[in-house]
Amino acid sequence: TKLERSIKLKEESLKSRESQALESSRITKESIRQKEADLSELETSLKSREESINSREFQLMESLKENEEDRRKKEAYLSELEESLNLKEESLNEKVESIT
Repeated sequence: TKLERSIKLKEESLKSRESQALESSRITKESIRQKEADLSELETSLKSREESINSREFQLMESLKENEEDRRKKEAYLSELEESLNLKEESLNEKVESIT
C-alpha cells in the first residue's frame, strides 16, 4: 500500500542519513586524531628547538665569560708591562743624569 511504501521510503531515508552521519563522525574523529598527532609532533619539535637554543645560549654566555676573563688578564699584563717600561725609563733617565 501507499502507507507502507511511504514508511519504507522514510526508513530508507533515515538509514541513509544515519549512515552519512556515522561516516561524517568517523571522518571528523580521524581528522581530530591527525591534528592531535600533528600538534604532538610540533610540540616535540619546539621542545627540541628550545633545548638547542638554551644550549647555544649557555655556550655563548660561557664564551663571553671566558673572553671577559681573558680581556682582564691582558689588561693586567699590559698594565704590568707599562709599569715595567716606566721604571726602565726612569732608570735610564737617572743614568743619563748621572752621566751628564
